Amino acid sequence: MALLTVPFPRAISFGFEGGAGYDTNIVIDGGGNEFRNQNRENALREFDVAHMARLPAVYKPLIKFFHAAGGMANTFACRDWSDFEVASGEGIFAALGGGVYQFQKQYVEGGITRVRNIMLPLADGLVITGSTGGTVDHSLGRLSGGSGTPTAWTGLYDCLCRFGTDKMRGSIFDKSGGELVYRWQSIPIVEVKEAD
Repeated sequence: MALLTVPFPRAISFGFEGGAGYDTNIVIDGGGNEFRNQNRENALREFDVAHMARLPAVYKPLIKFFHAAGGMANTFACRDWSDFEVASGEGIFAALGGGVYQFQKQYVEGGITRVRNIMLPLADGLVITGSTGGTVDHSLGRLSGGSGTPTAWTGLYDCLCRFGTDKMRGSIFDKSGGELVYRWQSIPIVEVKEAD
């Protein structure tokens, strides 16, 4: 598996349907008592961009990108337009050992804090405090080297994603002003959490 060097087209991801999702099992016993088991601590995102891929200017680049990704085989950066910024107080680091630190984002509400690893921080506008110098691996979300201990960061990031299908099931179903109108019923994109 490889990470593509170009992100999923921003013009298409801007109109996605979907967002963050958890995985929870709920069992209700005969007395009506409910028992919940959360299978993963943090959310993963799922999107569908089918409604955006209609005219040639959009679906032709999408088809090229699908082939470059090899369907579900390879990962790519994709923008979640509902959650792509780290503001002051949200960006933290986790020490991985050996002078390596993982970029993270914390979500705080009341007395609950959830921490999410950020795999793809963007170089533009990235500000790191507590540390100078060092090298940022923008494909793993890790900072290494430099002097001092990083304490916080702000900036933008993308999600590490893949297509949720290996099959392109589309059809031409109309013409609009001489342009072919394409229909691909479902174009699922799912966030992945890569193992170290």
